[in-house]
Amino acid sequence: MRYYKYLVLCLTICVTFTAWSQENPPPPPSPVEPAATQGTNQWQDLPVRQPGISIEPDSVRFWPQSDLYLDLTFASFARTYAASFSANRLYHVLESRRLVLGYGARFNVYRGAREAYSAAPQYARLHSLSDSLYVERATFYSLNLALQLRYRIFPRFDIGVNTDVAGFSFGPQVTGQYVGASDPGFPDAPVARPTPYNVFLTGPRDRGTLNSEFFLVYHIRRNLDIRGGYNIFTTEYTTNSRLNHGNDRFRNRNGMVFVGISYLPFY
Repeated sequence: MRYYKYLVLCLTICVTFTAWSQENPPPPPSPVEPAATQGTNQWQDLPVRQPGISIEPDSVRFWPQSDLYLDLTFASFARTYAASFSANRLYHVLESRRLVLGYGARFNVYRGAREAYSAAPQYARLHSLSDSLYVERATFYSLNLALQLRYRIFPRFDIGVNTDVAGFSFGPQVTGQYVGASDPGFPDAPVARPTPYNVFLTGPRDRGTLNSEFFLVYHIRRNLDIRGGYNIFTTEYTTNSRLNHGNDRFRNRNGMVFVGISYLPFY
């Protein structure tokens, strides 16, 4: 699962380019128009632009059509639960409305029991760390900016992917059990809090609490959809004191099946 976000980026580029190519085929060669006869004003039949009136065809828009969706999802696996509420602005970037790009704000709630958090990847790889922080009850709240991509494969079905990009997290302080270097200077039960800032930097460079979803959408009616799929939820604690090799960040990543509903309030 380490490289899944690189796969998402490549998939996004390929789907966007394929859809754009299908919707924008090369124009046919224009026929040669006969020369204007002498004494005829060849500009007289061209439309004259009036103030406040556009003479462009209806299919040409400066900005694509968009919709505002409210979305609620619930995910679960073993002793872990997560819920998300988001508001998303989705843009139909092609005339066929098949390709949809969007952004939004997403509020996540995550709760897990008996969770094992590993040393942050950059520390673990650099110093070959196998340190862990065990937390009896983990609770995270996060508010992030999210990006989204959808593509309509059938009249009532879309496939899509979204991911949190940046934001902040908060939650209760915990006292964990530290398993790592046997140094009397390191506490056995360090105090930790959710890492306050979240940044999507791909793979091991990610920081904080981030949620990504791979999903299938079924359109029940014009303003109501149901969604289902698989999400990858990353959570991270920062200890109050630095431990082995100066590391103070511990991360956990869980994959869960989720279901959700999307509502279009204005249409």
